[in-house]
Amino acid sequence: FSQGEAMSSPQKVFDICTEAIELDPTNLYAHAYRAISAGKLLNYDQAIEDCTYIINKSQRTLDKNFKRSSLISSIYNERAFAYLFSKNNKNPQAALQDCNEAISLKGDESIYYVVRSMAYVDCGRYQEGYEDALKAVQLDPNSQSARAVLDRFDIK
Repeated sequence: FSQGEAMSSPQKVFDICTEAIELDPTNLYAHAYRAISAGKLLNYDQAIEDCTYIINKSQRTLDKNFKRSSLISSIYNERAFAYLFSKNNKNPQAALQDCNEAISLKGDESIYYVVRSMAYVDCGRYQEGYEDALKAVQLDPNSQSARAVLDRFDIK
């Protein structure tokens, strides 16, 4: 599937990745793209499950390309987002830890600061949430997500 399909057809990507995982349960890339599509489908528990599998396996894998890829930082961010919105597994503190890991791996991604800002707010740490919202906008002034999170602080 193409990146465009991944964005526009998350159910199709989810189904393809599920089939790939049935054929090879150790396929980290299939788990990664299924986790991302699960998040887009609001299936946060599945996203958490796949992200956790990837994180645990990537720490032991010999695949250096996977470990160094920007994909692993996005997996931490994906799991953080899922922890914030899951009905069954809501865990803002775990989300904050995952955001910190994503940022330590790739600190120039605006969306990572957006998600960490939300995690800080959920943990009652409003000043740090505000600072991350500002950082997200600084990194990407055109990001609608960053602007929306910053606007929630409504500071005049």
